Amino acid sequence: MSAIKLTADSGGGSVALKGPATTGSNGNRELIVPDTYSGNGSLVTADSSGNVDLAGTLDVTGAAVFDSTASFAGAISTDVGIDLSGIGYSATQNAMGTTTAEILDHYEEGTWTPIVGGTATYTQQTADYTRIGRLITVRCDIIINTLGTGSTTTISGLPFAAIPNVTNGAGATNYCSGLAVSVGALSCYVSQNTANAFFTSWAGAGGTSTAINAAIFQDGARVQFAITYICPN
Repeated sequence: MSAIKLTADSGGGSVALKGPATTGSNGNRELIVPDTYSGNGSLVTADSSGNVDLAGTLDVTGAAVFDSTASFAGAISTDVGIDLSGIGYSATQNAMGTTTAEILDHYEEGTWTPIVGGTATYTQQTADYTRIGRLITVRCDIIINTLGTGSTTTISGLPFAAIPNVTNGAGATNYCSGLAVSVGALSCYVSQNTANAFFTSWAGAGGTSTAINAAIFQDGARVQFAITYICPN
């Protein structure tokens, strides 16, 4: 199939190209813009290396993929995902510390299923998460119907494992009931290199939190919590 080229004369004017509503496997549509442009009103330009510059607003109604050479000076309006190599924040570096990364290359929201394993059954297993870069925030509301052979101390099933060799992710419970142990306050964390939530008590002497070694889950136990932690790339 040969290409069709539309050219405006040097006196001005405009050129419009309208593609078909649908295309077959060989019906890809391309817009090739000039290597150079002189004058006002240019919307899209490209240099001889194929780098694209957008000076206006890009409205994307299909899948859009841009590599790291794409440069946009205007706004992007889209009803689909745009795949970028990452969003850089070099202008916001921390002047008081050491910056180790400045590219946002991941955003995700979803749900996960909290479990205690074994033969446990549940009245409720509601949990969701948000991931921004490597930072994960999980929320959970779990009610154990029958514990059976399930864990009495740990909730597993988190959507991502925590990075190893760092401080454990920290969280807090906002409600609990029916626990197998009496505590003054219940806190929680994701242990490094695991996808498991563990619990600590703030009832320790001298204001020091202590890990709960005794069973905390039993039939009818309920706990609601949120934890923020770091996952690998």
